[in-house]
Amino acid sequence: MPESYFDLDYEDRREVLELAATNSGRPSHLLEKDIWVVWCLKTLFQSEIGTPLVFKGGTSLSKAYGVIRRFSEDVDLTYDIRELAGDLVGDAPDALPRSRSQGGKWTKEVRERLPAWVAECAAPLARGRHA
Repeated sequence: MPESYFDLDYEDRREVLELAATNSGRPSHLLEKDIWVVWCLKTLFQSEIGTPLVFKGGTSLSKAYGVIRRFSEDVDLTYDIRELAGDLVGDAPDALPRSRSQGGKWTKEVRERLPAWVAECAAPLARGRHA
């Protein structure tokens, strides 16, 4: 017997999702999305990039704390700026900008760097663990 949803063949996955949809009253496509969200979170947080990563927002309230019951369209993650842009932060222990202007510059720079970080660090983890 398969130990994981991911070990099931396509038909068995469909059957499991339909049964869960019937029992929960939620559409099967949202249940499947939820499975993948949880899998991605587990993959990221158990990896080498997991320690400086923070899971926040409504989905964290639902998944990690059970405070609310909902399916979200997105997952909010924050990565420690010292890991992503240590050259901007320097040796400041709190990693906070000294002014609003500096904060704006950091934000702009991080937004420019983030797509490359996702492509080079985060996405390969998901691809590699699911292969």
